[in-house]
Amino acid sequence: MGFETRVLEIVKPALGATGVAEFYYGTLFVDRISTEQADAILMKLRNREGLGNVEITRIGKTNEYAYDFV
Repeated sequence: MGFETRVLEIVKPALGATGVAEFYYGTLFVDRISTEQADAILMKLRNREGLGNVEITRIGKTNEYAYDFV
């Protein structure tokens, strides 16, 4: 299983009915989620062994968030 597939499997349960997640140039973009969902996804990713440090950025004042793996 590849890195992106592993990450999407972790994120998928936290998306809810409307959330959308996709990778673009190594960054995970998650759209149509609440701030609480974004924080929950961040904690899941940070607590998962082997993913490295995860940084989150909110895209403007939208409900889209970018997760970078550094």
